[in-house]
Amino acid sequence: MSSRYSLLSFDKMSEVDVREDVLVPLLTDLGYKKGTQYDIQREVTLRYPYISLGRRKEGRDPVLRGRADYVLKVNDKFSWVLEAKSPEIDLEINEAEQAWTYASHPEVRAAYFVLCNGRILKIFDSFAAPESREILSVNYEDLEMRFLEIANILAPFAIERQIALRDEIRGVPLGPGLGSIAQIKSGLVHYYELDRPEVIKSDVQTIILGGTVQRDALGMVVVHLETQAPLPGMQAVNDRIGFEGVTLYSNAKSLPSCPGEELELYGATTFTLPAGESIPLPWSASPFYLPRAFSCTMNYRALGSLDGTKFKGRWKGELVLDDAKSSCTNFEGDFFVFLT
Repeated sequence: MSSRYSLLSFDKMSEVDVREDVLVPLLTDLGYKKGTQYDIQREVTLRYPYISLGRRKEGRDPVLRGRADYVLKVNDKFSWVLEAKSPEIDLEINEAEQAWTYASHPEVRAAYFVLCNGRILKIFDSFAAPESREILSVNYEDLEMRFLEIANILAPFAIERQIALRDEIRGVPLGPGLGSIAQIKSGLVHYYELDRPEVIKSDVQTIILGGTVQRDALGMVVVHLETQAPLPGMQAVNDRIGFEGVTLYSNAKSLPSCPGEELELYGATTFTLPAGESIPLPWSASPFYLPRAFSCTMNYRALGSLDGTKFKGRWKGELVLDDAKSSCTNFEGDFFVFLT
């Protein structure tokens, strides 16, 4: 690796400057070069399906197109997507969603998407939901020191290793009676223990509307759940902040079905509740209005196993606020989902 990552002043840099002064050297050091087996494709235009409300009107509904800044290929296979932003843009959910749509496009299906505004570089798993936490985040001043961490995910040798693993497990069932990808038809999380004794426990449950079970780029099981909150007021809050579901990760390649075996799943979701937001309370007829904005993290842990095509087990969670030294709400229960 070259020592080309000298300190830069990002105050007057544009997105074009980020591409030329940060990303071009990085891609070169990773081993990518236009026209080689480790190819760089720039400004890749992707077309998306028509969007319409109700009945489609041919010729009148808008065609959606997106343009990925960089799509990297290893041995003629799309591997990851790189989006450049100007230093003044924070790399938040909108930017992640944009890059995720490129990486998840049927013509691309890249394993990773990467965001960089010069100041910071973030690597995400494309098989997870776009709001999921990045798998690696590196500040520009640490780029040279932490280059090997980046290379171990994005360099051609790492991608080749990942492709070989993916090809090895492609088509391997997740469990008896299942394919290599399973759809979640429905399910439920029922909470039987909370740290608020005034809660009517029988009324507190999360409905699972759907989702998927598949493997990530390293072949490990990933579960994405589309959920509905226990109370209409809670769901209204979720809708306002854009919270649609939960992504859970594991260190296993399949769903266990033998007695005594369990799969551990874990995940976390971070979101911000704005000042003045009304929070419904299960134990009160009146909502609680937040006096200020709160950054919140919801941590999840599940242990489960297959029973036919029903995946079931125990569910734990905790809610942590930005100014709390420990969790402010804990909850436990059981869950089940029906797979197809």
